[in-house]
Amino acid sequence: MSGFEVAGIILGALPILIPAIEHIRKSLSTKRYDQQLQSLIRNLKAERVKLQNVCEKLLDGLVPPSQIEAMISQPLGDPWRDNETARKIRTRLWDQGSYGAFEEAIQNIKESVDALAAKISAQKDAEASLLKRGIFALKRESYTELLADIKDSIASLVTLTSQSIELESSRRVRYHGRLFVMLQTLTRSLYRAIHSSLAACCYRHDIGLRLETRKTIITPLDTEDDIATQLEFRIAVSCDNGNNGSPWKDMLAVKAVAAPKTTPVVTSAAAPSVPSQKRSIRKRVGFGGLHSAPGTSTSTCTQVITMPCLPTSLLPAEVSLKLCGDLQAAQRAQPLARTGQPYGTIIDTPRKYAVHSTTAAGFCTWTTVSLRDALRGKGPSPLSWRDRFRIAVVVSSSVVQLHGSPWLSQTLTSGNIHLFVDAAGELALSCGDPILVQSLVPSTTPAGSSVVPMTEPASAAAAVAARRDPVLLSLGYLLLEILLGEQLEWFRAPVQAAAAAAATTVGCNNFSDYRTAQRALEKATFPSGNYRTAVSRCLEGELHRTGRGFASEDFCQEFYTGVVALLEKDFENA
Repeated sequence: MSGFEVAGIILGALPILIPAIEHIRKSLSTKRYDQQLQSLIRNLKAERVKLQNVCEKLLDGLVPPSQIEAMISQPLGDPWRDNETARKIRTRLWDQGSYGAFEEAIQNIKESVDALAAKISAQKDAEASLLKRGIFALKRESYTELLADIKDSIASLVTLTSQSIELESSRRVRYHGRLFVMLQTLTRSLYRAIHSSLAACCYRHDIGLRLETRKTIITPLDTEDDIATQLEFRIAVSCDNGNNGSPWKDMLAVKAVAAPKTTPVVTSAAAPSVPSQKRSIRKRVGFGGLHSAPGTSTSTCTQVITMPCLPTSLLPAEVSLKLCGDLQAAQRAQPLARTGQPYGTIIDTPRKYAVHSTTAAGFCTWTTVSLRDALRGKGPSPLSWRDRFRIAVVVSSSVVQLHGSPWLSQTLTSGNIHLFVDAAGELALSCGDPILVQSLVPSTTPAGSSVVPMTEPASAAAAVAARRDPVLLSLGYLLLEILLGEQLEWFRAPVQAAAAAAATTVGCNNFSDYRTAQRALEKATFPSGNYRTAVSRCLEGELHRTGRGFASEDFCQEFYTGVVALLEKDFENA
């Protein structure tokens, strides 16, 4: 039982105590006792309100407002026992010290309320005689002591809750670096699992990974497995069988499966039989139902053994879902999206991912348009300023999430990112965020390899690459392209236009692109100082110092606060 559930029980118990105290007060005619009990009632009412305020403060923003009202009005209801709500409150309290103090204070309140209830119940059942009045007066100190314990514990809860919520925002930001590094590991694992599931297929596949910001809150108590099971990835799968191009087959939700826990197993074992010896002690303890041979003594001991997970080699092999053949067979048999059942799991040992269908109606008829074409007016409809700000946030966050994984090449360009176009020919931004498309060709890698060979784009000019991170440079150029669209080319010098036209990919971090971005940074009109600063930090500045990179939690944290957070402000204000 969580401490928060106990808090609900206390909120439900205190209103029951007050009528009982009123009954005792009315049965006593002495004014002295009447004043004491009225004071006790007032104090209990006040402390209940304080505890209710603590609970409301903890729930605010974690559950819908209507649910808060329902929980306060029904403190013994099922919502108080919801595991997800308890987890969110544990996260809000942050670390083991704060959460432990919260649990301890709640338990102290419960014990004091229980003791007070027992005393009130005993007094209520007693006759209102002179003798009993004397007993009540003598017990006044114990009531006072219990009430003081309740007050002190609730005061601790008020302080603890206020401080935790006050620090919540800064704590969340402080742990973005750790979250990003965890995501880098997880996205590499996810790519390997997807590639493994398609290794036996002889067709070419396009896999679109939805790019998104991650608002998952992690605390010092969370492990990588805890975080992995909270994160969901959306992938779109296409199959090119050589006949009808490469139509999109399904939109899938992929989520890591929690690792199996160790299980306590109760076993019984007989202790070794030893010859019985005569003793001078007459007192003996008999155990009914135990029989032993004459001259021996046998006892049964029960032992709880925690059985560790078996090595993978000893477990039965689990069959991985084949994202091509199995999906098509499942779609023909029954649309599992309606039943909520997963298609199966894909595996990157030891991690497993459950695969669910989330396909929208008519998804198989959807197409994609590259972000570059959409920005240059070649898409079905122009992108609004809010759409552009949103894409800028998503792309900048995704660069650090996917760093070091096969999803992301050394650089990111507007040609790698695609937007869905629905059957009506409209941009389907409402269905999700932009996707990063990777093509998986029939595997020619050795059986032991799980990574598809990828062709890296051309590196930056030596003079630029020697001093700056090509990933950051490509992001700076891309952010300018998202803002300015085809107008970015206006800032390219005429002498560099030929080199740019010869480049196979715009935004490859070649020297021409870098100089164009510098001119745009100096002369273009920006919607705010935040956007300009974010671009500037990608092109120049401390983030490019030698020896630093996205594999470091501290660097990821600095990148978030110096780039992503600024773009988020512009999006929020758009």
